[in-house]
Amino acid sequence: MKPTHHIPAALSLAVLFSCALLPAAAVVRQDDTFDKLKTYDFQARQPVEAIRLMIDRAAGDKAATAQIEQKLDDVLADANASVAGKQEAARFLWIIGTSKSVPVLSKLLTDEKLSDTARYALERDAGPEAGKALTAALPASQGNSLVGIINSIGNRGDAEAVPALKRYIMDSNPLVAEAAIMAVGKIGTPASVAILKSLPADNVTAGVALRRSAEKLAGSGKAGPAAQVYALMWNASRPANIRGEALRGLANLKAPNAGSVALAALKSNDPYLQVVAAQVIGSMDDPATTSAALTAWPRLPAPIQVALLTVLAEKRDKTAASAALAAIDSKDAAVRHAGIRAAGRVGGAPAVPRLIEVMLQGEGGDRGAAREALAAMPGAEAEKAILEQARSAMPEARTALMGVLVDRPSPPAVAVLLETAQGNEARPAVAAIRGLGRTGGMKEQTELIKLLVATNDDDVRDASKSAVVSIGQRLGDRERAAAAIHDAYTAASGPAKVTLIGALAETGGDRAYDELTRAATSSDGAIRQAAIQALADTWQDSRPLGTLLGIAKSNSDRALRVQALRGYVRLVNQDEGMPAAGRVARVGDALKAAERPEEKRQALSVLRDVRTPASVELAAQYLSDPELFSDAAGTIVYLAGPRRKNNRNLEAVKGEATTAALDKIIAMTKDDSQRAEAEKLK
Repeated sequence: MKPTHHIPAALSLAVLFSCALLPAAAVVRQDDTFDKLKTYDFQARQPVEAIRLMIDRAAGDKAATAQIEQKLDDVLADANASVAGKQEAARFLWIIGTSKSVPVLSKLLTDEKLSDTARYALERDAGPEAGKALTAALPASQGNSLVGIINSIGNRGDAEAVPALKRYIMDSNPLVAEAAIMAVGKIGTPASVAILKSLPADNVTAGVALRRSAEKLAGSGKAGPAAQVYALMWNASRPANIRGEALRGLANLKAPNAGSVALAALKSNDPYLQVVAAQVIGSMDDPATTSAALTAWPRLPAPIQVALLTVLAEKRDKTAASAALAAIDSKDAAVRHAGIRAAGRVGGAPAVPRLIEVMLQGEGGDRGAAREALAAMPGAEAEKAILEQARSAMPEARTALMGVLVDRPSPPAVAVLLETAQGNEARPAVAAIRGLGRTGGMKEQTELIKLLVATNDDDVRDASKSAVVSIGQRLGDRERAAAAIHDAYTAASGPAKVTLIGALAETGGDRAYDELTRAATSSDGAIRQAAIQALADTWQDSRPLGTLLGIAKSNSDRALRVQALRGYVRLVNQDEGMPAAGRVARVGDALKAAERPEEKRQALSVLRDVRTPASVELAAQYLSDPELFSDAAGTIVYLAGPRRKNNRNLEAVKGEATTAALDKIIAMTKDDSQRAEAEKLK
């Protein structure tokens, strides 16, 4: 055996030998890839993807990138290379092309099939050689290629190309002329502006190009020259959209004449310019211009009144308050709406009485808009004015204002709601109580319970009950809420006690359940009836089932027996957590206790949701009852077939009981469609 210490040396020699071979192999693979690109035909993209990978790997390596660039240039220079291959090569030069590629790309600019990809590569090359190549290609180019080269020169912003472009701005081909005008505008030099200035004022493209020049000048810090360009654009002979852009530009520059130009546009007869002027004035921080615009506001057309008032209101400019109040009296619906919204934003306390008036007596949507304006009105003074009106206005206004206070639930607003709730005027009180149900806390709930007990007004009592329950449910502490109601219940009497029973049922909890169960056997008929009704119609869990069934079987009042049984069936039906056998047994108890077909039908309907043979057997017992045959048969047929409910697939109930029941339905039914369905399900 050879000594092991010779192995590392052998490995080292092998590694060195293989590394020496790598560069040559890599070159061979590269050459092969670029040769394949020369024959590329838009199909097999392996060479394209391989070159893309080479470029990614060579990132940061100038030597490797230069080598790839040279091979791409070779593809472009090869007369036999495919058009597809040359297009891909030129696209790669968009990424890595330098001045070295300019000569080969320049030769492609006049080739209709390759001009675009070549010019894009030159456009992305920031070097002066690329710009000169594009400019030099202009005389030899035509049609779409010429338009494309002109666009690239403009995108590059080559100032030296302006004289060469000048000859094309009046070209007979409108596409060439338009491209030249826009390119000159993008370059944005004084020479560019001079050329554009010489074109007719009604030339829309020239106007757009002037805007591009002004933006270029402003972006480079030359605000004065930019303002001069915008002044050229403001020429009365130019189209309205160009003049509007001039106005926006002057405002953005905060030019000294921006205000006067905006006012001139506002007072013009051009609707477009008037709208732009309104928007610009709203964006300017110029009190003098705003004041002048508001002076002119009454004489403006309705759409412009709306536009100006809207932007000033959005700006929260309080100087527009008078115009807003005036707008509320306009015969134009849009102006009225704008005035109402503006008054809510900038009108402050003086606007509160007028908005209340509109809320009560306005036309159509004006009422709702006024209410929303009051609810959203900012500022302490406005809040104070609304609260004063809520305390002292006429009952109708106070009633309406309770809803406004609910939408702005500050502590003072809640205090006024409670104060109104405890007052002597029923309509405002009921509105305030309902509001407290949405905004009140435990303190307000306690006061409402006292009010419920003390009042002699049925509407106030009922509203108080609903509010008490709403607060308890919203705060999420049912037991605490039920305790407060219970404490009041024990001391109350008459109608208040009956109402509190309803509140206990809706609030729920252990304490409420215990009290309702006791009340259901009260010697006081009104209390007993209210408790049974509450358990039957309102209670949500299954605890009262035994109590309700007992009442349904033995109470001397038939109406209460019926009500208790209906409540019993309701609770069985909604308790999906109850075991199926238990539910069927409960339904059976209900059917035995029922005195009328109506309650039996209700009970049979519960079986549809208990898909067991026991349900079929129970329903089948009532096939012999002529009054219940249809309901029993419908339940059995429903259970016997697969169903889909609440996005769940329900399996059919099969077995001897189902088959026997279906046979009985087939024999007894007079409904041919029901018979056919039963036969199908057997």
